[in-house]
Amino acid sequence: MANQSGDMTHVAIDNANLLIAPAPRPAMVMIFVPALGVRADYYAAFARALNRHGITVVLNDLRGHGRSTVKPSRCNDFGYSALINEDLRKAVGHVQTAFGDLPLVLAGHSLGGQLVTLYAARYQPPAAGIIQIACSSPFYRGFPPARGRAIYWGSFFIQAAAALTGYFPGRTFGFGGREARRLMNDWSRIARTNVFNFKDDPYDYEGTLAAVGSPVLSFCFPADTYAPLPAVHYFTDKLPQNLLKLRILDIPEFQRTDHFSWIGQGEILAPLLAAWLSRATV
Repeated sequence: MANQSGDMTHVAIDNANLLIAPAPRPAMVMIFVPALGVRADYYAAFARALNRHGITVVLNDLRGHGRSTVKPSRCNDFGYSALINEDLRKAVGHVQTAFGDLPLVLAGHSLGGQLVTLYAARYQPPAAGIIQIACSSPFYRGFPPARGRAIYWGSFFIQAAAALTGYFPGRTFGFGGREARRLMNDWSRIARTNVFNFKDDPYDYEGTLAAVGSPVLSFCFPADTYAPLPAVHYFTDKLPQNLLKLRILDIPEFQRTDHFSWIGQGEILAPLLAAWLSRATV
């Protein structure tokens, strides 16, 4: 099912809800996955900035957010595995069918960066590149001691709150939105262990992250307290280092940029991303 919304097209494939921002003369196509609790259209201006560099952008709403009709509840539960193996897999399938002549780029912000990288670890798609923006492991040891302790003990609280209500009421606690219980259980276990494997999925993602076959660009912002550099390393160190470019954006324009405010600087970030992709696809 497809319908037009302004200059974007909405395509729904089961639980995969895609907002497609076409470039006038596309040289590649990017699937972009949001951060926890963030609607896909939050990135609309960034998508249009990328369009001006020849990149068609497919924004993939996370299940339970944006144009998704799913409402997380005790009876409607899902975790990382469903987002990777159902929703993202269908998104990639649609893009490969609709834009099969264009190089594919997988990209994501925060949780979205984790998801596209884990997808690449499992399926090894022919991706021209993987882009991670403000993406780290939530592992508590990647944060300053006081914040690390808060994350460690807070992970148990998150699981308890989700068990009590049947979902995690993130808006109440200022972390995410209305989130599925299993998703937050997965996140909480990663926060304590830094192991990206999931109870409802027998696949060994942790063991195959080192075999990701596409070049990876990871953007890190110095003022980002949600994804500080040590926490970014706890995720990127799992990847093939010869294919990884970790770029710390310590240039003046990004000195005060945090986990979410970078979206207001999309016009600056887009050409940096596009320039790396042009080199990666040569």
